[in-house]
Amino acid sequence: YRNYASGKVIELRELGPRKYIIEDSIKKLPWKVTGDAKEIKGYNCLKAEYTTPEGQKVEAWYTDQIGCPGGPEAFGGLPGMILALSVGDGEIEFLATEIMPQPAVVKAPAKGKKISKNEFQKLLREQFGERRGEGPVIRIMRD
Repeated sequence: YRNYASGKVIELRELGPRKYIIEDSIKKLPWKVTGDAKEIKGYNCLKAEYTTPEGQKVEAWYTDQIGCPGGPEAFGGLPGMILALSVGDGEIEFLATEIMPQPAVVKAPAKGKKISKNEFQKLLREQFGERRGEGPVIRIMRD
């Protein structure tokens, strides 16, 4: 949940059977708008680029026809909605598949233990050990 007016992000994260609420500020990313343009789902989009502290290239296509500065995951902060995003030369990709003219009202998550981001990272390290290398740790579970 992101509230752009207050600059706050609230995440609901699950670790095993427990739910945690993590509040933080919305991070401002140093995007560089390139001037390249293309159409996505009928919207005129502009390209912006960013390089993460780990050196991964991020490419975003956003439209100012949707005034919300949002995007997938922790990416946002452009002068419009991100409709397509590529991280690490296509290792991770997002593409809008549907754009609803009147989106549903999204409420901040409230059920879970409130902890800091650092406390949650500590719980992850205790459960999964220290991360080695780059990229997210993905655990696949089957029912």
